[in-house]
Amino acid sequence: MPLHAWRKRTCNSAPSWWGTIAFCEYDHVNIGIALARPNDELIIAVVRRADGMKLPEFVRACTRGMRAAIRDGGEATEDTQILFTHLGEFGIVDAVPTLVAPASSIFFLGAPQQAAGKVRIAVTFDHRLINGAAAARFLDDLAAELLRR
Repeated sequence: MPLHAWRKRTCNSAPSWWGTIAFCEYDHVNIGIALARPNDELIIAVVRRADGMKLPEFVRACTRGMRAAIRDGGEATEDTQILFTHLGEFGIVDAVPTLVAPASSIFFLGAPQQAAGKVRIAVTFDHRLINGAAAARFLDDLAAELLRR
């Protein structure tokens, strides 16, 4: 899947909305996976260089990263461009994810709809970095890849 549009992310030199904003571009795409821990704590497992992985390799890297994050704590850094969140264990099928800096986008994966054999995927992205057409193409490519599995 083409992840080249996601190599950029915002680099806020000032934490306020009105502060100066610079854009950073990285050689690889790093993906963060939001994980809930007790007491409403949120940690992020990171899969580094995800753009160079085939789907089976990515799944294995996700599993290793999530286990390590739960054991050792989150490892998200400022070079994590994409976040994934999933509330399927609560039966949540659809949601609008809120983008959290410094990521350039966040994907919500809904609970599987067994009867339809489908899952909803929603994305929120920083429009200063990624345009709607690129996001739509990525979602289309993602859906096609998942249907092949």
